[in-house]
Amino acid sequence: VKAERMKARAQERLANRLATTQRKADVKRANAEAKMKEHAVRTSERADYI
Repeated sequence: VKAERMKARAQERLANRLATTQRKADVKRANAEAKMKEHAVRTSERADYI
């Protein structure tokens, strides 16, 4: 019984760690995408100016 609880707790911790990592990756991806879009807009504005 104790071993089962330990195993379940370890699995839960792993799942939490994976979820946290996934959230961090999503935030980084969103930031990178926003930065790329902003850069594209600036480049487009520069091209229109010329």
